[in-house]
Amino acid sequence: MFPPSPRTTRQYRCGLFIALFGLAQLRPVWADEGVSYKYQDYHESGGRIGVQVHSALVEKDLGTTMAIRVSGTLDAIAGATPTGELAATPGGQVRLAQIEEERRAWTLDFSKQYSAIKLTLGAANSRESDYVSTVGSVNTQVDFNDKHTTLALGAALSNDDVKVFYRTPWESKKTVDLIAGVTQVIDARTLVQFNLTY
Repeated sequence: MFPPSPRTTRQYRCGLFIALFGLAQLRPVWADEGVSYKYQDYHESGGRIGVQVHSALVEKDLGTTMAIRVSGTLDAIAGATPTGELAATPGGQVRLAQIEEERRAWTLDFSKQYSAIKLTLGAANSRESDYVSTVGSVNTQVDFNDKHTTLALGAALSNDDVKVFYRTPWESKKTVDLIAGVTQVIDARTLVQFNLTY
């Protein structure tokens, strides 16, 4: 599930990339099929921050070598949060700002198994009033040594539009993430994994 705070887009993008990379598991395709829905409701006392999250997930095998996974999230945050200004008098009430924000996000992953190579393509989009993030990714996984050794390579490109309070109203930001990893099966209960990210 995506983090509910609308101010964590950097962590969201990195987490999404790692999640997309993690979908390329040792199994030929995802083992589970189905539709799921989750609802979360979080409230702080005294009328402070409240968060509601609706999320849905659809997983489907397309034959024996392909699978697709689609998710969607709608989360809203509302309440009061400190502005960062000092209180008018020492020890007095800090200034609070009323906030209300909604974020809509979706992900799409397609996985295809080619003999010893697995390819996973991913796309994602997240939209809120001051941040729009679009991510595309490709991950490959190659099995060696009777599937006891797996080499994984992945890349993701994000194109974000950020609403700012200076210069032009919106700024564009592009980021490339790369990952390379090796997973080694030691025995039936032990794996050793090494990942390098940039």
